Parts: sequence; C-alpha cells; structure tokens
Amino acid sequence: MSNRWMVGAVPLLMSIGLLGCSSDATPIDCGPKPHPVSGTVTFKGKPMGGAIVTFYPMTTGEKFAAAPSATADADGKYRLTTYFSGDGAPAGEYRVTIYWPGKRRGLPNDDGDLPPDQLKEVYANKATSKLRAKVAAQENTIDFALPTP
Repeated sequence: MSNRWMVGAVPLLMSIGLLGCSSDATPIDCGPKPHPVSGTVTFKGKPMGGAIVTFYPMTTGEKFAAAPSATADADGKYRLTTYFSGDGAPAGEYRVTIYWPGKRRGLPNDDGDLPPDQLKEVYANKATSKLRAKVAAQENTIDFALPTP
C-alpha cells in the first residue's frame, strides 16, 4: 500500500464516522454534549475531601450510558467528568451516589478492597440513594449538604 492511499483514506474514514452524529455530539463517540457541572459536598457543614460523586442518568435510551463522576478536593469541591477531564455531564435527570472513603487501617491488600464508606453506604448505592440532580444545558452548580446518615 502506498502512503498516498493512507493519507487520503484516514480523513475519509473519519468523516464517514461523523456522519451519524448530531450537532450536540462530542467528537469522541457521538455521545450527548456535556455541560459544566461543579459544586461542593459537605457532611454536617464540613467539606468531604476525597468523596467520589457519581451521576447516573435516570432516563436514557442507551444500553450503556456514561455515568459522569468526580472526586472532591480537600475543600469538598468537585467538577464532573464525562468524556474529558472536567467537561461536565449531558443535560438530564440523575440519581447521585456519594462514596466517602475512610482511612484504611493496616496495610493495603491486593484484593482491591476499598476502605469503608464513612457514611455507611447510605448514599453509595445507586439503587438506594435518594440523592437526585438535574443538569441543564448551561453551567450548573449542584451542592450536596448531607445530614447524619
């Protein structure tokens, strides 16, 4: 094969792949466009540094829809990621989970065990979490102030 064939084929194949995408799609996989989502997670008024926040779409026609997520910094601030770091989440309604790992006691093991959730998994399971959020097609600030579990 000649290099000339490859030079012409790559742009052609890329443009064919993008034909089925809507104007709101991201170039990586033709998925829905994310909108910026950030906020703060607190427990009893104190920041939840290290908490993992995950948004699960409540309505989607896709078999495997993305679940935007973020890890809160020391001040409890998070910025969701769907496709690229900090890009946000597609517009829609979400069931939200928050897992706040405690400190591991003893040496880490090779089994991949996670440290226990400081909130006793009240908000960590997507099937039982009562946390909800709505992402609009604009910049979104969504805070979670959690009471005692």
